[in-house]
Amino acid sequence: MSTDPSRLLRLLHDEYARSILLRTSAKPMSASELSEDCDMSRSTVYRRADELVEEGLLRSYTRPDPDGHHPTVYEATVSSVSFDIDDGELAVTVTDDAAAAGGSDDAEGVEAAQEHDDHHEHDDDRDDLADRWTQLWSGVRGEDA
Repeated sequence: MSTDPSRLLRLLHDEYARSILLRTSAKPMSASELSEDCDMSRSTVYRRADELVEEGLLRSYTRPDPDGHHPTVYEATVSSVSFDIDDGELAVTVTDDAAAAGGSDDAEGVEAAQEHDDHHEHDDDRDDLADRWTQLWSGVRGEDA
């Protein structure tokens, strides 16, 4: 799972990645089902799903089908993602479904911190982060940023 909060923010900012994550949190879905439901090409589904799997937010597995076609399906593995900003550091915590449901005593969380030595770069990053967070939140709520 990634320990880079900026990468995770960029991924969650992407409307296609968010759509895939939200749809697969309700039920496991194949690439063709996601393509149709989310109105995106299959290649886009595969690219975004690969990124979500790489970040540990999604898992993929083969769903046996009686007709002999065994599609790969995707399922969200997280119940929450939270970001904390404290004293110049950005930390992200990802809670998986098992931990949220009480299925694991070791709540799997990923905390990562970024520190910036250059004060000017830090201010630019903070402004950029605030803008991204506003856009992400507006997208989740279905509002225009």
